[in-house]
Amino acid sequence: MDVKSEVEKVVKESGWITASQLFKVLPYPAPEVNNAIIQLIKENKIERRGRYFHYLS
Repeated sequence: MDVKSEVEKVVKESGWITASQLFKVLPYPAPEVNNAIIQLIKENKIERRGRYFHYLS
């Protein structure tokens, strides 16, 4: 799986998650995870509320 799909899967399963929790859970470098988060936000798949990320169903 690519980084983006892994990030999407983890956010979907966890409900609400912080970026630092994502960095700890995923075995990818932080810049790659950050880029995946930005892409998912642009695609309206996840949203950010304060420091938390949430999957939009």
